Amino acid sequence: MGQFFEELKRRSVFRVGVAYLVVSWLLIQVADTVFPHIGLSSDAITTVIAILAIGLVPALILSWFLEITPEGVTRDQGADHDVSSAYHAGRKFDFIIIGVMAVAITYFMVDKFVWTIDLDPTTSGRSAPERSIAVLPFTNMSRDAANEQFTIGIHDDLLTHISKIGSIKTISRTSVLQYRDTDKTITQIGRELGVATILEGGVQRVGDRIRINVQLIDAATDEHRWAETYDRQLTVTDIFSIQTDIATAIADALRATLLPEEQIRLATVPTKNLAAYESYLLGKQRMAHRTVQALSEAEKYFRQAIDLDPEFALAYVGLGDSYRLGVIRSGVPFYQVLDVGDPLIESSIEKALELDDQLGEAYASLGAINRMKRDFAAAEASYQRAISLNPNYPTTYHFYANMMRDVLDKPAEALALHSKAVELDPLSAGTIKNVGTDLEVLGRFDEALTSYEKSIEVDPNYADGYWNIGQHHWMVFGNLDAAVTWIGKSMSLNPGNPDNFSRLGLVYLDLGDTAKAIDWLSQLEGREPDNHLFNLAMQLLLTYQGQKNAVVEYGHKPISGDVQSWSALSTTSRPFSRQTLSILRDHALSTGEIQEARTIYADAYPDLINEATPNINNTNYGAAIDLALVLSMTGEHERADLLLARSLQHIQSMPRLGFSGHGISDVQIYALQGEDQKALLALQEAVDQGWRFLWRYSLNYNLNMTSLRDHPEFRKIVEELEMDMATQLAQVVTSHE
Repeated sequence: MGQFFEELKRRSVFRVGVAYLVVSWLLIQVADTVFPHIGLSSDAITTVIAILAIGLVPALILSWFLEITPEGVTRDQGADHDVSSAYHAGRKFDFIIIGVMAVAITYFMVDKFVWTIDLDPTTSGRSAPERSIAVLPFTNMSRDAANEQFTIGIHDDLLTHISKIGSIKTISRTSVLQYRDTDKTITQIGRELGVATILEGGVQRVGDRIRINVQLIDAATDEHRWAETYDRQLTVTDIFSIQTDIATAIADALRATLLPEEQIRLATVPTKNLAAYESYLLGKQRMAHRTVQALSEAEKYFRQAIDLDPEFALAYVGLGDSYRLGVIRSGVPFYQVLDVGDPLIESSIEKALELDDQLGEAYASLGAINRMKRDFAAAEASYQRAISLNPNYPTTYHFYANMMRDVLDKPAEALALHSKAVELDPLSAGTIKNVGTDLEVLGRFDEALTSYEKSIEVDPNYADGYWNIGQHHWMVFGNLDAAVTWIGKSMSLNPGNPDNFSRLGLVYLDLGDTAKAIDWLSQLEGREPDNHLFNLAMQLLLTYQGQKNAVVEYGHKPISGDVQSWSALSTTSRPFSRQTLSILRDHALSTGEIQEARTIYADAYPDLINEATPNINNTNYGAAIDLALVLSMTGEHERADLLLARSLQHIQSMPRLGFSGHGISDVQIYALQGEDQKALLALQEAVDQGWRFLWRYSLNYNLNMTSLRDHPEFRKIVEELEMDMATQLAQVVTSHE
């Protein structure tokens, strides 16, 4: 047996086998890429695979009888032929094999990691993955206009059905709806959405019959790849049967693999009650608008669906989501949303999973609930389960990314998740904006501004995009005059958002126009008693006016419900929430109530006081700095020094500017450590870079800065800022005359 293997080796049978397999794999990959673009079907690829498989045995047999020599391919001469020639011929063959393998590996790497990755998820015109699809809004082919909502619902549900196939990239509803009644060509739409195929269709409903026409079009060539007409009875079972047939046909046309569990999910009929199904479709349509009124209407429709079919799992998901979103959109402050605790939200999702534990949408909602309950490990597990069940559901990536950035201090991971959401929903202004927020947290300010601008380019009526641009000018560039303009645009588009009144009040306080700040804030007086932005603005205003007792009243309002929730506030609330507690602390210390000041932080951040090695992170480093001053006054110097040292270490990896930047935290740490010169140098650096955010309180009132105020350099910096604010305020007045 040993001699036989030696002979196989000498005759290069092993070499030929390896080379044949590598070349065959490479040919199959090339065929898989090229054939669809030259009009050949998947049968042609199957033929290539069959021919290559059949050819393996003859190739091995020929390698036994033939050999490669310097003179070419000849019959094998046996073991007594020139060993040196055979060796050199074998070496050449080895190099040929290595070369072919290098080509194959290069092709694999380019195919997997270059052609399929979009480094900028907010740009259009990217190369489209072959297995990708956008389902355009369907046409209502019925004479009755009342069937329009039914047609929209069928489209939404079919899109959701196709999205269950993990190997096919499916564009989200938000993006495809923008092409209703569009004049753009299929090629344009495919390029803008980054897909290879487009599905068009129409729905006709007459009596107890339903007809659905669909056609799959190649986005690059505008040629039909598949078309079908389905004519069935108008029953839920038949509707879902049609959707399953369409999804399966698309998978076949795109040569996508349907996993067994995906086949089961596609074949599942969520309800057999047509009226319940129609109520569910109406609920989904209302919920998509995200206004308080629309969410209330959505809740009503989902309840109707459940009343008609108590076993309808998706209706329970809709009910829980519409109620949770309604609470958030109603203006309830974030820290209170964390403690909603309403049994309807959680029980609805639990019921949905009890009825069907394969719903990706339900696990995404469960993740949001777990985040609200501050069980972040459970939330992450829920999000990952949701992605495994429905990898094309952008909402999961959006929720997951926000938690990674705002709570777990992982902005790079958040950026990857938000980028995936944009890939699935490229025309979602909110998700594009969140990419900008991720970039801002990472200190990539120019890219962040580009994303914010892209969000309002995609949707000119997207109010939050204008606010983010205004915030960027305020907190990154120090251009408060520009901030007033952009926040004003946000307010004009969403006049019901109370935060914009407070934001403008805060900007005018920084500019030094107290009268204008009062004008904006007075419009909210009595309307939003627990809004933390309004209460912070009032704290600052009253501090500047010397009304110290009223400062305490406004400072305690937003934390009166549950002070523990402050330790779980997201990074997107941190600059404002930290300032609120700082003002309360300063008032307590200035009146000699040192223990009262300590209690504020002991209640809100017990870990900073009780843990031997406290975990300093993005949500608590500011509180740790402010607490250090209190502890130094209670004689707990060792603890105070520890908090300052660990906070300084933490902020080294953070940007200075931006909504999630540390601002002048290093200045405050150095001042509290007695390093005045370091503090002054850092302060000048911050001002030169553009720091202006709530500067009046920080420099003139915050007790962390007490040791610096008598330095001539400090007074010079304050004068510099006063002059800059006067110039910018004059520009604001001029531009608004």
